[in-house]
Amino acid sequence: MDISRYIPVVLFATIKTMFSPPVAYGLGMNYFQCFAAVSTGGILGFVVFFAVWNYLMKLSNSVANGRNKAKRFHRARRIVTMKQKYKLWVFLFLLPFLSVPVMAYVVRKFYGHNRTVYISSLLIIVVWAAGESLMFAPMLLI
Repeated sequence: MDISRYIPVVLFATIKTMFSPPVAYGLGMNYFQCFAAVSTGGILGFVVFFAVWNYLMKLSNSVANGRNKAKRFHRARRIVTMKQKYKLWVFLFLLPFLSVPVMAYVVRKFYGHNRTVYISSLLIIVVWAAGESLMFAPMLLI
């Protein structure tokens, strides 16, 4: 199989992993090829968007250093409340229903200081890619 079939699936999976397996199977891939392409695209998208959000948030913090501190405190308090209300695993297991950039933003915003969460996010992407590739497999649709 040539690499030109992998590129669209990987690029599509960088944005939305849930709808990538049907595209992969439509291009004639088998389960393992589909899984490899979807998980590669999901991981690549998460890493790239996490880095982009990290850069943008650091840039935003440097610009907003002198601004209204009361407003920033209120926002920080709201983030802490959301972290307590919605636990980490809820975000991680909802990954296939959200797009990869949104999930990277949520993980960076709420758990950006925690390396374990970053690694867990990548692992969850691989687990969901395996499940979605199996769920959309053509042999199961017969």
